[in-house]
Amino acid sequence: MEKEFELENGHSIDGITISVSAFGAIVITIFSGSLLDWLGRRAILVHSSLLLLFGGLLMLWSPNIYILLLARLFVGSGSGLVFTCVPIYISETSPPNLRGLLVTMPHFMFFIGTIFSYCLIFWLTLMSSPKWRIMIGAIFAPSIIYLALLVYYLPESPRWLVNDGKISEARDSLQWLRGKKHDISGENDTSCQLLLIYSHVFHPKVISSEFIGKQMQS
Repeated sequence: MEKEFELENGHSIDGITISVSAFGAIVITIFSGSLLDWLGRRAILVHSSLLLLFGGLLMLWSPNIYILLLARLFVGSGSGLVFTCVPIYISETSPPNLRGLLVTMPHFMFFIGTIFSYCLIFWLTLMSSPKWRIMIGAIFAPSIIYLALLVYYLPESPRWLVNDGKISEARDSLQWLRGKKHDISGENDTSCQLLLIYSHVFHPKVISSEFIGKQMQS
């Protein structure tokens, strides 16, 4: 990278290139809670996958160090959204008996991905001319699978839909997650009751108990 971009302070640039992604993750994490409540879990996951995909492709193409740093910033922001949103999404969509196991899976897969990336980098360093672009831009490949699953497979969080007042959509989402033959009446009623308590305590004018009652009966 130093030779290709003709950099004089190669080691300093290496440190900045690595740290700028962490900076992007820190900044986006500060606002991620508000974004999750505003746009929804699924929308944020889609945005995170687009940031990772675009950042990875940009790193593979980057013609200069400035574009590379911008790409690293995109990847860091996408990673920050993933680490914030994925555990929340899993906790809100998983069955109660599997929730603890599934919530720990992102951390487990993070370590698996780290080990795989170290192995990939080690294998690339054994080549006569290591390709640094592949080392840092390979993230675009799993991002394609991640985006495809979000767009064509995963629904919105039923808990967020209930919190947004979309009870019927929440019921459809929960039914899809649990299967057509599964009885979701207990989970659906519990979610509506939790929303009713929340609305009376924090936002009494946001949604009425009559509205929730009608939605639960429909």
